[in-house]
Amino acid sequence: DMTLFRQAIWCQRLSAAFRPLAGTPEGRHGLSVSGLIGDELHEWVDGEAYRVLHESEGARAEPIEFLVSTAGVRGRGYGWEVWEECQAILDGRMADDETLVVIYGADAGDDWTDEAVWRKANPNLGVSLNLDFLRGEAKRAADNPRLENRFRNYFLNQWTEQTTRWLPMATWDNAP
Repeated sequence: DMTLFRQAIWCQRLSAAFRPLAGTPEGRHGLSVSGLIGDELHEWVDGEAYRVLHESEGARAEPIEFLVSTAGVRGRGYGWEVWEECQAILDGRMADDETLVVIYGADAGDDWTDEAVWRKANPNLGVSLNLDFLRGEAKRAADNPRLENRFRNYFLNQWTEQTTRWLPMATWDNAP
C-alpha cells in the first residue's frame, strides 16, 4: 500500500504523496496540499513558501497545518511574525477560530537556571530530552555568556534580543 521513493512516500489507497519541501516557494505552485508541517519557523526568512502552500489547500475539504518552532531573535524572520500573531490570538486582539495556539516556554521573568522552569518549557523532559544533558548545557551557558541565548532560545523557547551575548546582563545592569 505504500511505495517508498527517494523524495517521497506514495500511498495508493489515498492517492497521495508525502514529501518534504524545503527552500523557496518557486516550483511549489500547483500543489494541492492536504497537510502541512512547517518546522523551525524561527529560521524562515519570510513567509512566502508558507503562503504558497497554504493557498494550495483551497481545493481540500479539511486541510490541516502544524507550524512549530523554538524561539529565535526577537523581531527577526517569519517565526517572529507567527509568534506575534499567536500572541494576538491568545490575548483576544485577533479572532481566529481555526487556530489552536499551544506554547511551551519560560516566561520573560523566569530564572533560566531553575530546573522547574526547564520542566515548564519542556513537558517531555526526561523522555525526549535528557535532564543530565540539559544540566550540562545550562552549566556551559552559565559559565559562557555567548551560549546563554542559545540555551534560552532552544531549550526554554524564549525570544532573545540577539543571537550571541558576550556579557551577562546582570554584569551590565550592575556596572557603575
